[in-house]
Amino acid sequence: MSDSFIGETRYIAGTVIPEGWLKCDGAILPVKKYEALFMVIGWKYGGTPGSGENTTFALPNLMQTPEARSGMTPIIAYRGMFPQQR
Repeated sequence: MSDSFIGETRYIAGTVIPEGWLKCDGAILPVKKYEALFMVIGWKYGGTPGSGENTTFALPNLMQTPEARSGMTPIIAYRGMFPQQR
């Protein structure tokens, strides 16, 4: 999955999350650890603006989509190519 864009979402069969991806379960993450992903999605899905280590953002929660309820796992890329803005 090395041809992915940061912030891209996909559904995969199974529960093993590939390297460079995170499960789209609404988790709260530190901005400092996932800066590139934060630059793409920001606070669109939640989180807490703060200072330094206290600044967080949330992943989208796609666990209730029809695909996820049928057994697929939603994932989002935090590594890969940076999407170009138009």
